[in-house]
Amino acid sequence: EKEKRRIDMKVLITPRGFANYGTDIVKEMEAKGVTVHYNDTGKQYTPEQFLELAKDADGIIVGVDVMDKAMMEQCPNLKVVQITSIWNMQKREVSM
Repeated sequence: EKEKRRIDMKVLITPRGFANYGTDIVKEMEAKGVTVHYNDTGKQYTPEQFLELAKDADGIIVGVDVMDKAMMEQCPNLKVVQITSIWNMQKREVSM
């Protein structure tokens, strides 16, 4: 029998609505060894909260939270960013 592959990484999910529709996905990710933190506060993170949660993340799924070059430079483990907000893509330039 094949051994299940575990993924050792941390993912931050910032969209507030995720707590309403994404918890099944979180359970699947956690079962594979992924540490997941998602926003269940009902409020947008402050820049300070966002940075504190993001600084050791390997991946971030971001909604309307501001993520710029200066912020990303403080996240040395970051490998991937998924932007779910069209507003964010239009209004922010995310480049390294």
